[in-house]
Amino acid sequence: MKFAKNGLLSIVLSGLVSLSAGFCQSAPVASAAGAEFSAGGGRRVGAISAGGLNTPGQGAASDSLVKDDAAGDATAATARFRQGLRGLMELGYFGIGGGNYDELKLGLSLGYQFNQFFLAGIGAGARKNLENSGALTYPFFTFLRVSSVEQKVTPYFMMGMGNFFKREEALEEGGLFLSSTLGAKLNLSKRTAMYLGLGIEIQNERWTSNNSAGLNLGLIF
Repeated sequence: MKFAKNGLLSIVLSGLVSLSAGFCQSAPVASAAGAEFSAGGGRRVGAISAGGLNTPGQGAASDSLVKDDAAGDATAATARFRQGLRGLMELGYFGIGGGNYDELKLGLSLGYQFNQFFLAGIGAGARKNLENSGALTYPFFTFLRVSSVEQKVTPYFMMGMGNFFKREEALEEGGLFLSSTLGAKLNLSKRTAMYLGLGIEIQNERWTSNNSAGLNLGLIF
């Protein structure tokens, strides 16, 4: 009986020794695995950090794209005009605002577009007096047209000065012709635009002066 107990105790002790030895052998492996995991984690963190370092570059690229888009918009805005010759054709009615004559207007002008702000040239037209069916007026003038920064819809101001001739029974000299218009134009392309304005015209004939306000509707091409 005692021998059996001693044998059983010896087997238990032997098992504990074997278990301890196995544990000691597995501990370095676990440590190495942990170290490798840590190294891998470090590499993973490093990769993330590297990605983070790339983020500002990506932000700069995004900012550059935004700036390029803004520059493109500005270029498109300034490209709504093209330097060179311009033709203007307009129709109008003058006889509102308490003026002392009532006329239909037709005008043709040729000018030069210096930049997006200034257009200057010469023009001529015809005025049909609605109160006197036989009376026609023919103004000849120079003009200056000033616009703001080009957009889809752009305000403008135009003034003209010259002489006019009139015809009732025969063509005869009239006198000084002055005009001014304030309005807005709708840019249709780089060369063409439509405009609508409220204007005043003065026909100064010797000792009399005729003036009236009216509406102009025109096309730039």
